Amino acid sequence: LPVEQRDAFLLQAEAGMSVQEIAATTQVTFETAKSRLRYARQTLRRLLQEYA
Repeated sequence: LPVEQRDAFLLQAEAGMSVQEIAATTQVTFETAKSRLRYARQTLRRLLQEYA
């Protein structure tokens, strides 16, 4: 994953942060944080399906 997507994903998955908290922590808008999470999940889903 690109660094921005990985960071957003880990902040939610490991730290349990909300999208609003991720946006504040990474100093981006709510929509940008939401988008990064969406693309991270989409990429991980695609990559993991190859191994299923």
